[in-house]
Amino acid sequence: MVNQVTSPRPQPPVPPKKEISVARPHVVSDAPRFTIPDVHESMLRSLYENIKGLLFPEKLPPLRLTSKPVAVREIWTRGNRKRSTTVSVVLHSLTIAGLIAVSIIGARKVMEKPHENVTLIVPPLSNYEPTLQPKIAPKQLAGGGGG
Repeated sequence: MVNQVTSPRPQPPVPPKKEISVARPHVVSDAPRFTIPDVHESMLRSLYENIKGLLFPEKLPPLRLTSKPVAVREIWTRGNRKRSTTVSVVLHSLTIAGLIAVSIIGARKVMEKPHENVTLIVPPLSNYEPTLQPKIAPKQLAGGGGG
C-alpha cells in the first residue's frame, strides 16, 4: 500500500468558483476542501477495516513471476574470512587481557595509609568560666532570664 499522505490519489478538477453574493460578501459557496477522503476516516471505521483485513484477508490471484535469476559473484565472502576471524580473535583477546592486567596491577598499587597518632591537649576551663564583678552583681549567680 502506498503512503497516501505523501502520494495522494489524483483528485478531480475543482470547478470554477461561483460568484459571491452581495448580501453576504464573506461567504463563498464552494470552499475548497483540503482533506484526502481515504486518509481522514473515523478511528472506529479504520479499526473495523483493520480487524476485517486481519480475520478475512482479501483473496488475490496467484502471483506470476516473469523475472529469471541471474548468477552473480558472492559479495560477502571474498576469501579473507580466516584472516579477518584470526585478527578479530587476537584483538579481542588482547583487549580482555589488557583489562584484566590493569585491574590486577591497580589493586596491587593500593598502599595502606600510615597510622597517625594525634595527642589532644585539654585547655584549662577556668578561662571560660563567667566571673562577677562586684559593682554589677553583688549576689551569687542564679539561673534564668528576664523579660
